[in-house]
Amino acid sequence: MCAALFVLIAFLPVHAQEPGLVAVTPQVTTEPPASPDPALPDPALDAAEVQGQSAAPPVAPGAATAVGARPRFVSFRSNFVNMREGPSTEHRVKWVYQREGLPVQVLAEYDVWRRVRDMDGEVGWVHVALLSGDRTAVVTGSGYANARTDEDPESSLIAEVEPGVVGRILACDALACRLDFAGTAGWIDRERLWGVYADEHL
Repeated sequence: MCAALFVLIAFLPVHAQEPGLVAVTPQVTTEPPASPDPALPDPALDAAEVQGQSAAPPVAPGAATAVGARPRFVSFRSNFVNMREGPSTEHRVKWVYQREGLPVQVLAEYDVWRRVRDMDGEVGWVHVALLSGDRTAVVTGSGYANARTDEDPESSLIAEVEPGVVGRILACDALACRLDFAGTAGWIDRERLWGVYADEHL
């Protein structure tokens, strides 16, 4: 281990770590729910959906409104988000996300529902109450991503971030974005991030 102090930001729990290293270990679950008993309430039904759901009828072909040529990025507001097959609580839950801040793309809108796509290409409907305009990004690729003091790739290393970690976007220039990871902020190459377009300057 080098003499300079740096931070390890990990996606999975770190069971053993060297003195001086700080580990941040957010958790994620994106597993499809078990098939519910039709006679019982849906165990994966989120309270926010019930409180804000619309009485709109099931969506008809072509009824959803596209959001434009390029989907916009949003993030999950809650640590418990249902992705459904259609825009109502009557539709089956495809995935249950337990990851507040996870970025997704909005593909279409229908009443209070948004058709979204996650970084793995999964597409479904999420209630607007569970989405936030806060911009976040996920570290991708293999191996740790270097977080540096500024956008210069030769600047000092302040953290090594494991793929899968989500950070809040603070700024973006042509080649890198500055992200905050639970209080540790640093610049990471754009090519290691999902949640921001290559031509966006934030």
